[in-house]
Amino acid sequence: MFGEGEEEEATSNHEGRLSKLEETCARTQAENEALRVKMIDLEARSRRQNIKIIGLPEKIEGGSPREFLMKFIPELLGADHFHTQLEVDRAHRLGTRLPGDNARPRAMIARIHYFHVKETILRLARQQFPLRHKNKSIYIFPDYPAKVIRQRQAFDSVEKRLQDAGARCGVLYPARLRVTIGSTDKTFSSPRDAEVFAETLQSH
Repeated sequence: MFGEGEEEEATSNHEGRLSKLEETCARTQAENEALRVKMIDLEARSRRQNIKIIGLPEKIEGGSPREFLMKFIPELLGADHFHTQLEVDRAHRLGTRLPGDNARPRAMIARIHYFHVKETILRLARQQFPLRHKNKSIYIFPDYPAKVIRQRQAFDSVEKRLQDAGARCGVLYPARLRVTIGSTDKTFSSPRDAEVFAETLQSH
């Protein structure tokens, strides 16, 4: 049996070990989260020159998706926007083709050689939306990791609210909302913070 003083010392030692364990656990969780964020960032950076094309019928690319897109993209968006030959480093379909003639075609991923040309392609795709080719809808998007896509989509509703209030908005990489209204320019990392700002605009 412990005496009263020994019990207090044992309890104190136990609480000390528990406190250190909690600190270690919290530190490990923080390190894991930092590592996860870093991995997502590295993945996104490896895709920064990629575009994702949805809606292209299967087999339209023939034997070389890369060579097909070098001609197809300028034809789709307007050859006058491309002053030199479009350079595509590589291109491929995603996943396994589904059976059946009416199956949805697989998306195609393409790495554009120059980053600024990739940005031009995305800008033209937005400006000319909806894109059509032989009565088929074609969509061109950035190739973001799924986590980044979800983070960016979280701003959708507040972005619309702000635009309705007269603000100009844009989502910066990886997931920050830039808002310009009059001479005020703000950037939000949290949809909730952007919501609070939207409420202040609507209360005026």
